[in-house]
Amino acid sequence: MRIEDGVAKTVNKLPYFADGLPGIMYQQADTPMYLNEDQKRLANLYLYGQTIKPIELSTAGKQRVIIVYLYPHVLKNLFGLGAHEIRDDCAEFTHLPVPGGKSLTERLLNLEYVEDQINELLKYLNELFIKKAPTLLPEIAYACEKLMQTGGEAHLKSLQHTINQTERTFQRKFLEHVGVSPQLYRRVCRFHKTLTRLRENNHAKLTELAYDIGFADQSHFIRTFKEFTGLTPREYLVKFR
Repeated sequence: MRIEDGVAKTVNKLPYFADGLPGIMYQQADTPMYLNEDQKRLANLYLYGQTIKPIELSTAGKQRVIIVYLYPHVLKNLFGLGAHEIRDDCAEFTHLPVPGGKSLTERLLNLEYVEDQINELLKYLNELFIKKAPTLLPEIAYACEKLMQTGGEAHLKSLQHTINQTERTFQRKFLEHVGVSPQLYRRVCRFHKTLTRLRENNHAKLTELAYDIGFADQSHFIRTFKEFTGLTPREYLVKFR
């Protein structure tokens, strides 16, 4: 897992794009935090699934955010719900069928310092991981890891052969535990690699980046990028550079 935390005096918009990882977000703010244009009000502590569509969080005033990035295959076994149920969405921690969710939220709210909140959250998750570890699927974990490591270049047929699963079983388990099909997850990993390379700004031309990542042409690259961000690569660089 990875953690990010931050405190900001005024934050209006927080954009999130597909990265292949679900996670947990704890947030405290002067005003409520809302999800996307439909203005779904978010709880202080919630679990979110695979992000395919671009997501934008909005709030105002002083804000504290802690994000724990989870392994892509753990949602069902750790938290008791199908990963596809919260794809592009989230679930309040107090509504999850796991022990201690409500009291965890209360404990975090009662702690003053972000370091203590992080430690409390990690303590809870470590205990949950230890308890549920035997139920996690190593074959799906292996497939996800290979797809992430290769930026989506790993061949699905080869992965199926390595973990000794039929295509139908592989598809079913992947959707149930990761929340998307293997084909879509492969595209997400490729997009995330593209976004990382674009941020690094190591390419003088977008055409060069497109071919380097493995796209057949620049137009395909732009269409894929816009599908996951709502922006063209050039629009993204103008907005976020």
